[in-house]
Amino acid sequence: MRRHKGFTLIEVLVVIGIISLLMSIFLPSLERVRREARAIKCQSNIKQWSLVWSAFLDDNDGTFGHISFVPCDANICNTNWWNDYYLRPETEGIRLCPNDTEIANPTGELPTIDCPKKMCGGKYISWGRYGRAGTRLYGAYGSYGANNWLNEFYCKETLRPQENYWKNTEAMNPGDVPMWFDCSVSSTWFNDYYDPPPSEERSEVFGWEGGLCVINQHDGNINCLFMDWSVRKTGLKELWTLKWHRNFNTMNEWTLAGGVQSADWPDWIRQYKDF
Repeated sequence: MRRHKGFTLIEVLVVIGIISLLMSIFLPSLERVRREARAIKCQSNIKQWSLVWSAFLDDNDGTFGHISFVPCDANICNTNWWNDYYLRPETEGIRLCPNDTEIANPTGELPTIDCPKKMCGGKYISWGRYGRAGTRLYGAYGSYGANNWLNEFYCKETLRPQENYWKNTEAMNPGDVPMWFDCSVSSTWFNDYYDPPPSEERSEVFGWEGGLCVINQHDGNINCLFMDWSVRKTGLKELWTLKWHRNFNTMNEWTLAGGVQSADWPDWIRQYKDF
C-alpha cells in the first residue's frame, strides 16, 4: 500500500511563522480601516443631526433660542432643542459615535446636580444619562454636544457678553462656525479667554469648558457640523482657529498665526497637525 507523506514539524512551524508574520503586517492596517469606518459612520450620524437642526431652526423662526438642558423661563423659550428635538424616539439610533462603548451614567441613577463629573464622557465614553429608567431623560445621553455660543440667550447667564452669542445662522463665514460635534458633555463653549488644552489625554475629561470637546475621538480629530451644514473631521489643534462666537479671536495664542510653538502643547496632543 502506498503511504502518504505528512508535513514535518519544521514545515508546520515554518507555515505558522509565515502566517504570524502576515498577521503582524496586516492587522494594524485592518485596525486603521476599522477606525476609519467608525469615523465615517460618526460623520453620517452628525449629517443626520444636521437635518434635525435644520428642522429646529425652521420651526423656531431661524433662531437658536435656548439650547441647554438648564431650565428656562417658558415665557421666553418657545421651542426647546433638547426636549422637542433631541429626545425624539427617531433620534435614538444616531446619539452615539460608534467609538463610544459605554455611557458615563448608564443607569441614570446619579443626580445631575451633585455628580456632573461622573456624568461627563470623553474618549470612547458618552455623556449621560440625565434621568432614571422610565423617565424621558433616560434617553438624554450621547456622544455629541452643541456650541453654547449658538444660543439666542442663555438663562441665568451674566458672565459672558451677550453680543458674542450667534443667536441665528447669519455669519460671514458659516463654514468656520462649529455647531454640533464630538463632545464629552451635551453642550459647551470655547471661552473668549484662551485656556490651554487639557494637560492629559483622559477617558474622562472634565475641566475648563472648551476642553470638553478636545477629546481624541478620531486619531487626533473630532467630527464636527458647521453652520454651512458641512460635516468634516476637525483637528484637535484646529479647534482654536474656529469662529466659536461672533468676536472670537481666531488668531489667538494657541494658533500658528498667534505664534504657538510645538513645545507649547502638552505631550499627548503635540504629535498632531498644527493650525
